[in-house]
Amino acid sequence: MSVQAELPELGNCSRCKTEKAVAVSRKEAFCKSCFIRFISGKQRKQMSDEKFKVKFGEHIVPEKVLYPISFGPSSIALLDILVSLYIEQLRNPRAKLGFELTVLYVDDSSINGYENDVDAIIQSIKTRYNSDQYSITFKKLDIDSFIGNKESLHKVTLLQNFDCFKIKKDFSELKSVNEILDVCPNRASKHDLIQIIKKELIKNFAISNDHKTIIWGHNMSRLAEEVIALTVKGRGAEIYSNLTDGVESYKEWNLEHLHPLRDVSQNEINMFINLQELSDLLLIPKDKSEKLMVKQKTINEIVADYYKVVDTGYDNIVSTVVKTGAKLVEPKKFGEKYCSICKGKIYNDPMNWLREITYNKSVSPENEIEESSLQEWKEANKDEIIELESSEKLSVDICYGCSVTLGGTKKSSLNWPVPDHERTKQEILDEFIIDNDDDE
Repeated sequence: MSVQAELPELGNCSRCKTEKAVAVSRKEAFCKSCFIRFISGKQRKQMSDEKFKVKFGEHIVPEKVLYPISFGPSSIALLDILVSLYIEQLRNPRAKLGFELTVLYVDDSSINGYENDVDAIIQSIKTRYNSDQYSITFKKLDIDSFIGNKESLHKVTLLQNFDCFKIKKDFSELKSVNEILDVCPNRASKHDLIQIIKKELIKNFAISNDHKTIIWGHNMSRLAEEVIALTVKGRGAEIYSNLTDGVESYKEWNLEHLHPLRDVSQNEINMFINLQELSDLLLIPKDKSEKLMVKQKTINEIVADYYKVVDTGYDNIVSTVVKTGAKLVEPKKFGEKYCSICKGKIYNDPMNWLREITYNKSVSPENEIEESSLQEWKEANKDEIIELESSEKLSVDICYGCSVTLGGTKKSSLNWPVPDHERTKQEILDEFIIDNDDDE
């Protein structure tokens, strides 16, 4: 099915002047080849580093580059462009590729259902592009590997006075991430935690497999969506790192992040998918957001719906949001504290701020009804009260965004991996359940 409606008569392409125009973007008419070249040029501009260029010589060691893929329109479009880059570089028989691409899919099918099969899509991609002749490896990482190390799992609890503790429990019966997410009251908080899980898995995979660079398939509209969504979720401090291309210090490793499609809108991606006939490579979720009521949608879905209205061809609103977000810099004040849930930096202790603006002292019951209600509450929560009073509690730090997510869960608690020590590279690698599709 086409992702773009038929266009009216456009005349000839404004670039080559000879071919019939089939698309309009940024008030300019394009034929198919000129539009593909135009979008590909946006990617080349962002990936102009020496490591992505063709090499000549005898002892060339290509750099390992990680590409997390969702099989959505933007990520499929970028994969198509990257393959075309390989094709161009190998036209010279003496040329050698400067980088090896690992395409990583975090398999979340145990949480989110899909109408089609990702393994069939991967096989279709290999057949379509004859990927064996390029330095491209496809890998799948089970999302449940996030809880592969049961020893690191703890019950993280946020108290009413904003103290946060981790309590060691027996998690031998915990089998999947889905069980962790059962405490989420809605799709929004569930989506928030899933995004945290996926990012940590991707980064851990990168450092444990010697990938120094991660390229993301987020287009301009998606990055603009992140700016607004992170602000609403109380994660504004993450905007600069989520949008800015550069090097991140992560667990004593340096990871370079790139967003090659940061100058390409969602509407342009849809046109690219249509013209290149890539729709059959898209992974289709069963849970379609357009069928949900607004109150059932995640913050990201609500923001994305807004951008679908304003993102017509090339809209200054989306571009301005991304450019403004990219100008943000890392806060200077950092007390060397990291969030135990999202692993992000904590610049100003949000718990102290919340204590200052909140009155948390309890008021004694003033009559029999209030006394009865208090006793009923204690009886209903006696297991949790006993656990907090009798268990060894270790104080942990959490950021404001995670405190909001944690406070909204059942009993303000979450089962989560919080290691007692910084895991080694080998420990991280041992936890992964990896499918290497090239070996199948």
